[in-house]
Amino acid sequence: MDKSDAEGLMHQIASKFTLLESRLSSQTSLNDRVAKLESRLSSHSELHSRVNNLESKHSRLESKLEPDPEHDRLITRINAKLDMIESTQRMKLQSAAPSKPLSSSADSEIRELQDRVNRLTALKARYAKEERELMQ
Repeated sequence: MDKSDAEGLMHQIASKFTLLESRLSSQTSLNDRVAKLESRLSSHSELHSRVNNLESKHSRLESKLEPDPEHDRLITRINAKLDMIESTQRMKLQSAAPSKPLSSSADSEIRELQDRVNRLTALKARYAKEERELMQ
């Protein structure tokens, strides 16, 4: 074997080693990518499990939520009082028709009743809003 054949053979061996090194390098980077994907997949799976767990807890809590009967009785009483005050105010306004001029005491009483009705109406609206929020 002469020198040129030996150099050619050395060149072939060197090129094969270079090819093997690049393949090993790409294999290592591929293994790194697979490891990253596996870790992401496991964290995604854990997250999915946590979401399912939270959803089941939420549905159990929702099923336990029942309206308070005392709350309903309170709303009924407030509504009854509002209806009574409104009907009383209507009767007073009708009895103080244009044929009778209103006295200042009757006028102030009507204003007090109107203020009271307004406050009770606001309270009724607040309870209704709270009830709607509880039901959601």
